[in-house]
Amino acid sequence: MIVNLKTQTIVSTIKPKEELGYAFADHMHDACWYFHKDGRKTEVYIVFTAWNPGGIGALRLVNVTE
Repeated sequence: MIVNLKTQTIVSTIKPKEELGYAFADHMHDACWYFHKDGRKTEVYIVFTAWNPGGIGALRLVNVTE
């Protein structure tokens, strides 16, 4: 889950196995934000390990809504 700490509300629930096709990702562990900046462009990722041995993944933010 992603929580907005200012409003203390859940803003998103990420389900990589069910919604994004990561068959190995039963549970996300050690998730962290990763920001890649190239000039004025910034890409946002969530990098994580999965419950199953050797399972790693990276999710890229592709659309931001207001």
